[in-house]
Amino acid sequence: MGAPRLSALAGKRPGVSLLPPDATFEERVQDCFLAFRGSGLSLSAIDAALLRSWVDLGIPFDVVVRGIRRRAERALWDAKPGEPLLRSLRACRSAVEREFRHHLARIVGRGTDPEKTRRKKWRAMMRVLTSASPQLAEHLSSVEDRIQSGDALAICAFRALPFPERIDLGRAVKQALALDPIRSVQARKLARRSARSAIFRKKFSLPNFW
Repeated sequence: MGAPRLSALAGKRPGVSLLPPDATFEERVQDCFLAFRGSGLSLSAIDAALLRSWVDLGIPFDVVVRGIRRRAERALWDAKPGEPLLRSLRACRSAVEREFRHHLARIVGRGTDPEKTRRKKWRAMMRVLTSASPQLAEHLSSVEDRIQSGDALAICAFRALPFPERIDLGRAVKQALALDPIRSVQARKLARRSARSAIFRKKFSLPNFW
């Protein structure tokens, strides 16, 4: 299974992040976006203006990151090998603004119950896994009550796969993410989790469950 590859910047020392401890909202979003893109030191002027508009709207950081991640996972699902996942922050605009609308709807009580939605996706996923890999579904049913997020679910399911399948999927994740070493640890972890989730879901044709 092919996966797009993010090229790391040459000549940078591993583990060195440009993100200061007291980073601003804009700096944190930029760090996250560039981790998914895999290269670059700053946003374009147009992308920077878009980010400022999100600040003016009061969009929370977690909502922006969730929109960027959803856009990156969709790109990872569809992209051809060698294609960049995200070319610009503008490509994430609709996903971010959709997440913000959902966020506002939940605040005023018009949104869907996140727990109810999660359980619905859980059941849909389990039906698919039962058909595709009965031994995997059996393992997940025993730990379901302890799983609190889609990321944790992907990790548990990933570890429950037969060893050869774990190796193949692990290689696919590494192929998708030659992570830029100057990004923050948090941003690199998020990009890695996103790739693992998307590749695992693609293998079993699962819905998005985080």
